[in-house]
Order: sequence, then structure tokens, then C-alpha cells
Amino acid sequence: MLRYWWTAQAIARESKRQGRPLAIVELGSERGWMKQFTPPEAVASWTGLDWNPRAEAVSVAGYDVVHQANFDVTLPLPDTCADVVISSHVFEHLPRPGFTIAEVSRILKPGGIFLGTAPTLPQWIARLREKWYRKELAAGRIVPGGHITVLSPIRWKRLCYDTGLDVEFATGSHTLRLTGSFLENHHWWVRANQFTAALIPSLGSECCVQARRAAPLVDTPHSLPKGNDRRRRRIIAAAALTALSLTVAAIWYFTR
Repeated sequence: MLRYWWTAQAIARESKRQGRPLAIVELGSERGWMKQFTPPEAVASWTGLDWNPRAEAVSVAGYDVVHQANFDVTLPLPDTCADVVISSHVFEHLPRPGFTIAEVSRILKPGGIFLGTAPTLPQWIARLREKWYRKELAAGRIVPGGHITVLSPIRWKRLCYDTGLDVEFATGSHTLRLTGSFLENHHWWVRANQFTAALIPSLGSECCVQARRAAPLVDTPHSLPKGNDRRRRRIIAAAALTALSLTVAAIWYFTR
């Protein structure tokens, strides 16, 4: 549920920043859950795209229109038509994520934002997992539409940069889940998880990305953070994970 909350908050902030309601396009709209989390005053229009459109997205959730769409071909929308494009757990199903995010960039207005979430893993593990997925798909052991792509935070950033989107942040959703525990009902537990997941997004279960189309597409490659900045983040992240682990151990010990 955190990804719905995060996306809704990002839309509300962007609407406030621009001083008007926004034209929103959602990739993978399904039954229209996302719109129900979003403040109505932030929405000027809401267009859903899905390979299996559901009537309830319009009749119940109040989408303006829902189009059938294959995300591996050109999207059925004109250029620069959206202030916000949302994608919640869609890209892990796509064979060509680079093509699809280029389409996202095409339909975004200059200054518009892309809000994407997908399961994540560290870069080297993500590569191995995706290679295995593709092998299983080729052997017919994964049906089309299943998980076939794995996006690390680094890969998210490269996909965005390659298509003219400037990544404003990439964060994890949560680091540690204790399903059924009383801790899951405490806001400080959620905040602590979000803090550590932000420090190490690749260990954050799912990666949440916000990227902005600030200018027309260019061919100049962007560089990713390197050197001391990356090393500093790793040190801070390791310290935060250690602190979280000690906290969990202490809670478990004193509540046995």
C-alpha cells in the first residue's frame, strides 16, 4: 500500500507546485485503485491504459477513459498530453522497458513527471535474476505477462536519463517487513523502514522513482553519481541498517 500513498502524495505536491489540477495518465490501471488514493482537487483528467481494460475503472473509480494498450508498442496517446504518467508494478512485466519509458517521455509535457514503482534488487542480483527470467520465458515456463524484467535503482536511472528524464529521486519502499506484528501498525516503524530504504533503495523491496521531463529530448548522455558521494551514502546506509537491526533485536528480546 505504501506505493499508492507515495504516488498520491507526489501527485498532490506536483499539483500544488504547478498551482492547478493535472492531466494524469496511468500505465496499468486495472480496476482503478490508484485514483481512489489521490486528492480529487489535484486531478483535471485521468486516463487509464491497460492490456486488459476493466469497466469498473470508469464506472466505479471515475476514470475519464481507459484505453486498451500494449506497452511494447507505441502508446495510443498524442505527444505531450500528460502532466503526470504513473506506472505501478508494470515495468517488471515488460520485455523492452527502455522502449516503454521512451514512450512515457514522449507523452509527457515538458516539465511533467513520471512516477514509477517496481520490485527491486541490487544491480548484480537483478542482472542474474532477469537472465533467469528470460531463460524460463524462452522455455515456456513463464507465461507472457509474468515477471521477466528486474529493475535496480541504477537501471531505473539509466533508463530515465537515456530518454530525456531527469531523476529527482529514487527511494525504496521499506527495508524490513514483520507481517502480522504489532509493529506494522506504528508510524515510527514505517518511517524507520522508509528511512533505511531511502539510504539503500536496492534493498527497499520496491523502488519508487520520480523523474521529470524538463527539456526536449537530447542525445547527450548523463553520468551517474560516482566516487566519494556514492561511498558516503553506503557508509551512512550501513550505519542505518545496523541501527535498525539492533532496534529490532531489542524489541524482540524485551517483548518475548
